[in-house]
Amino acid sequence: TYRDGFYALFTASLFQSEYRGSDGVWRNTAFNSQYIGNALFGKEFRVGNNLVLTFDTKLSVSGGRWFTPIDLAQSMAFGDEVYDETQPYSRQYPAFFRWDAKAGLRYNTRRLTHHLFLDFTNLTNRRNVYAYRYFQGLNTISTQYQLGFTPDFVYRVQF
Repeated sequence: TYRDGFYALFTASLFQSEYRGSDGVWRNTAFNSQYIGNALFGKEFRVGNNLVLTFDTKLSVSGGRWFTPIDLAQSMAFGDEVYDETQPYSRQYPAFFRWDAKAGLRYNTRRLTHHLFLDFTNLTNRRNVYAYRYFQGLNTISTQYQLGFTPDFVYRVQF
């Protein structure tokens, strides 16, 4: 929706994503997070005929993705990551949460639109799990995380 310079967008999905293996057993797929939700709120302020000041914020949530666990003993023996294929997609990463915010200027010309903005990703600096990986140097399984708080300066031209 858009009214008086305010805009909002809400999305939500509830789902079950499974497959049946050649053994006839139903299992989760990697994408069976079971829910995803987004909420976006923003406000635009006209500063002149062609210039608009924009502010928005977005919240994203999702259940964790499913993964096949790493077989640590086999990984150590082989010297590389080996998955326990007897347990496909049997473990789930923690749920995902991220809060972003953006402030910027939009300048409209006859044939182009210029966007100049500061984008702040993951305001809460939440350590969302990206993956678990075998680390050969220490013979252990380590956690890899997605990016934490990330400010970004962006200039974009649309034509």
